[in-house]
Amino acid sequence: MRESAILALGTSASEPGVHALLSLLLEEREVTPRAQALAVVGLGVARMHGRGNGTDAMLASLLERLESEGGDDVLQAVMLHQALAPSAALAARVRCASGRFQEKCKHDEAHAGTIERALEGLRFDADVAAVLPRLLDAAHGRVVEERRAAASALAEVPGALDALLTAHELEHEPLARGRLLISIGEQGGDKARAYLSERLTKGKKHEFAWAALGLGLLAGEGDDAEARAALRAAFDEASQKEKESVALALGFARDREAHGRLVKTLDDSRADRLRMFASIALGLIDDRQSHGVLVEAIVSANCPYARSGMALALALQDEPGDTE
Repeated sequence: MRESAILALGTSASEPGVHALLSLLLEEREVTPRAQALAVVGLGVARMHGRGNGTDAMLASLLERLESEGGDDVLQAVMLHQALAPSAALAARVRCASGRFQEKCKHDEAHAGTIERALEGLRFDADVAAVLPRLLDAAHGRVVEERRAAASALAEVPGALDALLTAHELEHEPLARGRLLISIGEQGGDKARAYLSERLTKGKKHEFAWAALGLGLLAGEGDDAEARAALRAAFDEASQKEKESVALALGFARDREAHGRLVKTLDDSRADRLRMFASIALGLIDDRQSHGVLVEAIVSANCPYARSGMALALALQDEPGDTE
């Protein structure tokens, strides 16, 4: 209860809430074992909502003491704060924890999981020129978990597409290859579309879903008609299992032309997981024509998988009265 209340101070997006969170960080007494880490996350939420201007520098000055008391939990919380509200004041600590800027670090070496989180956190760094070489180094490193993290971080680094394409060609670990395909999709553009389309039709079986999702992200962000057409064609040819990822990708693509396919799948398929993904896709597309179909489907559906997808889709459409 107390821990939920701490996070609620951040979500309140109020100056009194920010002051209460700062008090938790400044006080010596222990409210709960994770109070300080949660207060850091709460400040990140408040900053995301435009509250607490000026608290980043205060937090940075407190980190040494907070970490000595709260350990890795506090450092993980700093990474999450940086993801919620990127801050130049905290960027140095994230860089240090990544293990790629050791010449500037005075802290103890971070735990393996924190190093991975910090590498992903570098995507929010304001100085792209400074972090890009370190991310590329990690993307080609020996530690597979760090390669995966770097692959995700490179998604939002401008001009990283060629490096991501090269990394994918050289990578052999399936999950790292998948994350690279997602990041290639987030980079966007004709070159990325052509590469993902080829992986979708001629790539290895285990990367089909990743290529579809990457293409969906590319289409949605870039309003790319060719990528959407490629996904519709893939959906028509896919096996039942493959259709799950392509259905979700069509949702990411915001493809209104896929409406008929997705509704037909929802009506006709006996595969509950596929119905779940088709429902989520309809919610993401936010096509009001599908609202009645989803309402009717959730009333008759028995499987928790399918019902959860339908409920999420209806929540995304945010129609008055659906909560009843």
